[in-house]
Amino acid sequence: MIKQQVYINGLPKMVLQTELAKDDNGMYYKHYNEDMTVDIATIEAEATEQQYQEVKKQKIAELGRLIVTISTGKRFYADPESRTDLVSAAMETLENNIPDSYEIEWKTPDGIMNVTASEIREAKRKALEEKARIIGVI
Repeated sequence: MIKQQVYINGLPKMVLQTELAKDDNGMYYKHYNEDMTVDIATIEAEATEQQYQEVKKQKIAELGRLIVTISTGKRFYADPESRTDLVSAAMETLENNIPDSYEIEWKTPDGIMNVTASEIREAKRKALEEKARIIGVI
């Protein structure tokens, strides 16, 4: 991950990620450190409700058009509906002891193609990781 410099209580600090958040007390920044601890920094007049809603809207749009690429180079849709399909298929392969090499047809951004059970599971993992990155969990 790329580090970025922020100012917390007037002092510079390098962090991995910054997230704009809101609760009953107002809006604030959550700065994620290398050890994944979190520093909270209040927002002065710079962040408004409108800015918060704009960031939220951008994240929803990004999630809606998400595509992930797995180690074999195959690309998979990873929007909310596709993530649900990937999770269901991955669980099915695990619950029924389907071999990693078992092939199924899957609609991808590159057309309908045969993919293996292990590729489905990898795509599911990457799709969930990307979702978490976009919404600010990791």
